Amino acid sequence: LFLVINLGALALAYPLLAVAAATSAVFDRVKRRPIDAVVQLWARVCLIVFFWSVPKLVNAEKLPPRGQAALYAPNHCSFLDIFALSAAVPRPLKYVSKAEILRIPFIG
Repeated sequence: LFLVINLGALALAYPLLAVAAATSAVFDRVKRRPIDAVVQLWARVCLIVFFWSVPKLVNAEKLPPRGQAALYAPNHCSFLDIFALSAAVPRPLKYVSKAEILRIPFIG
């Protein structure tokens, strides 16, 4: 059920993502902030639909300022790490993954 609903939410998010990608290609090629906004919205919607909440960020005041570089390293307790980080951290995030992930349809 989780997979079906998540894929449905992703199918609804793809048009938004296409618009964000086009906007980023024209106006914001380096930081791609419109794409980050769509990913954050998608993560929050998925967490609200499935778990009726968004993770609470504790000690947010200790995060570095928005313009400063930071590295977040989740320990991957579950597949929800990406959802939780994208939904809770109040700054744009970029993800690094292994090359095999790029071979998965709709993800890579």
